[in-house]
Parts: sequence; structure tokens; C-alpha cells
Amino acid sequence: MKNLNVCLFILCFILFGINVAGYSQEWNPRINNYYSELYNYIQTEYKSDQILVNGLYYDNYYRNAIGHPFLSEDIFYKGTLVYQNKLYKGLDMKYDVYEHKLLIRYVLNDRNIRFIPPNEFISEFSFNEMHFKKYSFPGMAPEFYQVIADYDDIKCLYYCFKERTESSHFRVITSYQFYKSEKTRYLVLDNKLLKYRNRFSFVRLFPEEKRYEIRKYLKSEKIKVLKSNDDSIRKLIEHCHKCLNQNN
Repeated sequence: MKNLNVCLFILCFILFGINVAGYSQEWNPRINNYYSELYNYIQTEYKSDQILVNGLYYDNYYRNAIGHPFLSEDIFYKGTLVYQNKLYKGLDMKYDVYEHKLLIRYVLNDRNIRFIPPNEFISEFSFNEMHFKKYSFPGMAPEFYQVIADYDDIKCLYYCFKERTESSHFRVITSYQFYKSEKTRYLVLDNKLLKYRNRFSFVRLFPEEKRYEIRKYLKSEKIKVLKSNDDSIRKLIEHCHKCLNQNN
């Protein structure tokens, strides 16, 4: 048991160091190797999957806030997580889109534990019929994007976020007010992340010879690129994919 505690302490220290290092530093492959070796040792010696319970324990700093920092409702959803290239199913999770961290609720020894797994080890996750994947584009830090459609030649991604302000509704302590979730919408064409703000800017992202066909589809299907539901946008991107592969 002493050796297990030592190993877990080292593992927590490594993970804590990764989190403190922040998101501005480049990931060091050597640290990843050390983590993998330690994890494999614990698995071999103690037959216990400790990988998901060694993130940072969650402390709710916003319990007195108006609103909350989570996407959708402030509840746990059943979801899946790809963590260290391993798939976990049936996890209770919710996504903090203010700090862009995933909160996991895990049952350990009949106790509900809430913790934040390090983003560095997460490649994708899904819940509430939404799928998020980590992407890195030139000149930009890696971020989680909601994947609406994904083809080799075109992708549609949403970057979800919330803003907050300080609030004085609690006179004794400083608290916050969170606003509604927002989305920045992107297409990925030629491996470039391209923002669009309306129908006009959406169409302008495509080669000139493809724009008429895309405008015609938008009009005939009455699609509003900022307001139509995800299924309609998926069909739009599928049509754009076909257009890009048509001979003129």
C-alpha cells in the first residue's frame, strides 16, 4: 500500500505539474513517456485503473454565481472520452466552456468524486449528442471544437464559450454572472480554419466557381447558417463536399 501511495503521489505530481505549466508551453514527449511507464507499472502491480482519478479534484468556485460556466444545462450527462488513446464509455461529464475543461464524476469506493482530467491527455469526448475533438491549427494553441461535419476536404467546427462579469448580488464576497453560451463558427478548407459570420461570408469561403451552387442550395433549403439546427448544417456541409468534388 505504501508503494501504491508513493506511485499515486508521483503521478498526481506529474499531472499537477502539467496543469500548472499551462496551455502556452509545448507538450514534452518525455513527460508523456514517464506518465505511460508509471501508469503501466500501477496497472501491472495493483490491477487498478487509476488513470482517470488522478486529475485535479474539482472545487466549485462559482457556487454563488448567477448562471453557470457549463455548456447546456448544469447537469452531468452520460458520455464517452478518449483519454491517453483509451476509450472510456458511460462516464458522467459536463463541459466548462468558460475555462474549457471537462468535469468528470467518478464513483470510487462508493464515493462520488469530481475531478478535472488534464486537457493534454484528452483527444475527444462526446455527450448529449455533441462531439468534441481537439484540433491544432498553425499559429493557434490546441482547442476543443464541436464537430458538426467532418470530411477530408471540408469540416464544420464550432468553438463554444461563455463570458462572465463580476456581480455584487452577494455583498459579502465577490461573485460572478455567466452569460449564455456562444459559438464561433468555422469551416476548415485546405487545412485552414476560416471563420464565417453570416450567409455571405460563408459562401465567400469557397472557390468562386462553386459559390452559385452553394447559394442556390442555401436558398432552396431555407438554411440560415447561424440559426439552423445541426442536422441542417450537416446536410449543407455534405452538399458543399459534393460541390467541391464535382467537375466544372
